[in-house]
Amino acid sequence: MKHLWKYIAGVLAFALPIASCSDDNTSDFPDKEWSELTAPVLTVSEEEVMLDADKADQEALKFSWTAASVVTRSSSVKYDLYLNVEGEDLFKGIKREWGGEADLAISFTHKELNDLIITTFGGKSGERFAFRACVHAHTDNYLIEDKTSEEVAFAATAYAAEVVKPASLWMKGGACEYGWDKAIELPQGDEGTYTAENVVLKFGKPADNKGFKFYIEENGSYPFYGQKIDGEFGQIQTFAIANDGDSQFYPLQYDYTSGIYTVYVDLNKMTLTLTRTGDVAEFDPETALYILGDDMENGWNMVEANALLPVGENIYENTNIYLKPESRFKFDFHDWTEYIRDEAAGEYWTLKKKGDGDGDIRFIPGDQGFSEGYYTVRVDLNTLKVTLTGGTAPSYPETLFLFGPATEAGWNLGSFIPLTKIGNGVFQVKGVNIDVGTANPDDNKGNGFKFGISNSDWSTEYGAKEAFDDHDGQQGYRGWELAQNSNQFYPLLMGHTTGVYDITVDFTTMAVRFEPAQGSDYPTALYILGDAMPHGWDLGQAVAMTQTAPGIFTAENVPVKVGTANPDDNKGKGFKFIISNTDWLTEYGAKEAFDDHDGQQGYRGWELAQNGNQFYPLLMGFEDGNYRITADFTTMTVRFEPM
Repeated sequence: MKHLWKYIAGVLAFALPIASCSDDNTSDFPDKEWSELTAPVLTVSEEEVMLDADKADQEALKFSWTAASVVTRSSSVKYDLYLNVEGEDLFKGIKREWGGEADLAISFTHKELNDLIITTFGGKSGERFAFRACVHAHTDNYLIEDKTSEEVAFAATAYAAEVVKPASLWMKGGACEYGWDKAIELPQGDEGTYTAENVVLKFGKPADNKGFKFYIEENGSYPFYGQKIDGEFGQIQTFAIANDGDSQFYPLQYDYTSGIYTVYVDLNKMTLTLTRTGDVAEFDPETALYILGDDMENGWNMVEANALLPVGENIYENTNIYLKPESRFKFDFHDWTEYIRDEAAGEYWTLKKKGDGDGDIRFIPGDQGFSEGYYTVRVDLNTLKVTLTGGTAPSYPETLFLFGPATEAGWNLGSFIPLTKIGNGVFQVKGVNIDVGTANPDDNKGNGFKFGISNSDWSTEYGAKEAFDDHDGQQGYRGWELAQNSNQFYPLLMGHTTGVYDITVDFTTMAVRFEPAQGSDYPTALYILGDAMPHGWDLGQAVAMTQTAPGIFTAENVPVKVGTANPDDNKGKGFKFIISNTDWLTEYGAKEAFDDHDGQQGYRGWELAQNGNQFYPLLMGFEDGNYRITADFTTMTVRFEPM
């Protein structure tokens, strides 16, 4: 019992300080009861808003609410705005905290709301989103119950994507002859219209449903032009960013059949027209046997060029397989059922179906004395035999030179421009200056060029597949198909301008590729930013420039504020160039920095250099106004012209 009383006394001694501390807090919560907030009433300024890139910094939407007062207690109230797509949990969307301003409101600019649609909610250009929002009121006092407003509804439509009209469009897709590996060029005719003839399109079976889309650059990703979402077939929509949808054109769904087509794109009307002009044999990938391996023209790709097609029961053949002595190959069906060389057989060209314990035994033509060339490859699975016949390699030139009035070489034998052999029958020259000339009523073709195999003798020449017919000054062959003749190619006819180009001659396809040079000295994109520009230093709103020729970028009707001079600083507002509007990457500016140590000195000129210096139009006598700004990397100069 003695021990029990000692225990009770100890507990009481410990409890008394606790009770004393509790009594100290009673002044904060005298009634020891919960309290609550009154619910705020939320309103939204617009129920429907069309977001506009030209109003990026202007308010698009404003949420306002009434104050949530505290019942029976006094405490500071905080507010959080919650917003999510209609049908989703509001509190798993975005949260925006109120900053404590006198005005109980939170606003979004056009750009802020558009960025939310695209980046947070995965929207697309021009897509409409329905949203719900609420405001949540709370305090730091756990005895005061939080309150949430009733939800409000609104809808916002993202920026419409910009329509870009390049010198050429580039067509890619599973339905195209070269799939996704090589683009088909559609040169521009009249402004905004593009045409390619004799385009082979194979749509496959309904399960395949192969399609295509159009890019503004040969190796581009975004923006691209595709089938308008929920539109009729052939209606075009611009898809501007990586999460902006991936809508291809699928002609098979609209009763088009595989064939040869003329493809016509009109970016003025945003329409695609397909005109069938010929037949092609459809390729069924599941019925073919593929020849696959190393040192092969198409390697390990299960493409039509590697396919041996059925020519009899269990017999497969391809009449145009390019092999080298060192090629190492085997055979596979679409389901990867594999046939290898049977090294145990007495005959080298004997097959066996690969089993679990078999190695990777392949056929090597050089081991059996075969040379480089094109072969007919025949596989008979009844007899398990492989047969190679043919083997005559095509005769391609070993050297090639460029000449003609469009080039600096002109007709001067001995000064022709050499091309580098980059593959079997493939030659290339990069960074060539091309003067396309000008059109006139009697002759609209401009300057031309062709190719020769010698720089010392007037020997074999290669040129355009057809001669230019200028009997009325307007007709003429427009294309890049190659033939052994003396016809010239005329870039002006295909919409090209004078500039620097990369030229590839491919004798395996008898075609020429003529592309603006994108050397290491020239950026592929350019933007203008600075205090003199409409959006200042906002990188995302930097003024985009258009590449009009390799290394030459122009922006027209740019509103420029030149600023004012004062005794301490006479330079006014400036600008410079940057190669990206998403990251702070390479910048280009004035050749020399402005030196304002006495407020009067400073570089005045339009020479361009890779640095962060700015150009100051006020120093060169310009006033506020709209200007055409051209950055020319071929001369490293800037042109600043009133509009």
